[in-house]
Amino acid sequence: MNPSVPLATPPPALEQRLTARPELLAAVQALVDTLEQSLAHDCEAHAAEDGLVETRRKRGRTTLGQWAQEAHSRCQAAVPPLYPEASQHGNTKHLNWLPTLGSISVAETRWRLGRRGKLLRPFCVTADLQPRGTSRRMPRALVDFGAEKAFGPAAQRMQEHYGVNVAAGRVRRHTLTHSAQLGAHPVPPPKTAAATLVTQIDGSLIPIVTTDPERADQRHGKTLNWREARLGLARAKDSATPVYGATLGSADLAGQPGGKPPWRRASPTPRTFMAWATAPNGSWRSFGNSLAPTARICWISGMSVIT
Repeated sequence: MNPSVPLATPPPALEQRLTARPELLAAVQALVDTLEQSLAHDCEAHAAEDGLVETRRKRGRTTLGQWAQEAHSRCQAAVPPLYPEASQHGNTKHLNWLPTLGSISVAETRWRLGRRGKLLRPFCVTADLQPRGTSRRMPRALVDFGAEKAFGPAAQRMQEHYGVNVAAGRVRRHTLTHSAQLGAHPVPPPKTAAATLVTQIDGSLIPIVTTDPERADQRHGKTLNWREARLGLARAKDSATPVYGATLGSADLAGQPGGKPPWRRASPTPRTFMAWATAPNGSWRSFGNSLAPTARICWISGMSVIT
């Protein structure tokens, strides 16, 4: 509703509007009861705040559920005039979605255009909802917590801050989806060369499962192998924007300029490299050999610098 547009008729009194919505009336009464109980028990400000926050969450969930029921009724009433050939399809189906106020469910009536026509779910289309989906605010909260800590503690923080129980898998799914969208944006290469680059390469073994193509049942005959994934990072000394690169290739490939390492995208022709490594391994050896004629390499291992 646009508050700047005046109503055609003045709304009825608040008592009448709440009487027509018993669930909202009960939520308002619960809020007043919480206030009176806090005063009667002479509780501290912290306890009073905790009680009001929980009551506010329940009131918001009740209000959103009431909105869903009334919006669903309006959508169903608009279907017969728009689609005279439509008929109700089967029984009502519970539509569930997860906003930041908690899970909301509404019994949705589905329609079918003709005998074998298209299935209509008018409330889903009008409200822009997906079955078992989330609101627009929920993924943002999940990603904010999931990007800071592990997915398990992030789910616990959702319960603490929003009072919503979510699985760690849901936090993981939304966080990885958001991170993939961030990685899809290309980073333009710098136009000027950096005087000094700060670089790092590290590796981690990951499991690779291969199947036997001659077996009819691919679920059997699997072989577990381990390969090292090498991740490289490079940034200009006075920049906070890193550039990453990864490969499953050999150590020589990870350090060669022809392999498009991250330092090549971070600066065209740097003169000095500050390379962090626990010990100069094969990747760094190849890296140093390829750049030795044109650049100065500083190996940083712990607190020592190896040149």
